[in-house]
Amino acid sequence: MPSYTYHDVFPPEHVFKYADLMRKQLGTDYIDLLQFHVWTDEWTDEPDFRKTLEKLKRDGIIRHFGLSLNRWEPENGIKAIRTGLVDAVQVIYSIFDQSPEDELFPACQELNIGVIVRVFVLSHPAVGTTIVGMRRSQHVRENTALSDMGPSRRICCGS
Repeated sequence: MPSYTYHDVFPPEHVFKYADLMRKQLGTDYIDLLQFHVWTDEWTDEPDFRKTLEKLKRDGIIRHFGLSLNRWEPENGIKAIRTGLVDAVQVIYSIFDQSPEDELFPACQELNIGVIVRVFVLSHPAVGTTIVGMRRSQHVRENTALSDMGPSRRICCGS
């Protein structure tokens, strides 16, 4: 909800508790990429945002940090990625929504920020990782065949 504050959604004690729990459940010393979901750039200037991420990285709990950006708002993470705290963003990029090309992808390319795309995925030079739907074995076969075509093709994967 727009009325929520950073502390309503990501209180530091909650983030530390669950990051440590995830690390232990994974049986690893660190998490490669921890992502915050439902982000709003209004929270970027919150001092605990910086303090929390710096401590997670300094203590070796996470290696990289990312934001999963809200639907239809890909520009809503640009302020955060300019802080130097964000290593990757996850965003919808599809035949139905190509708006990340306008501002987000150029900023990510400029700042060397990883891009993860989801929902009927398209390829783009800024995109490093895709999340495709695979609810049925047929989807696995289709997605595997499409990925074998290589990155130069614009593809749409089933979900």
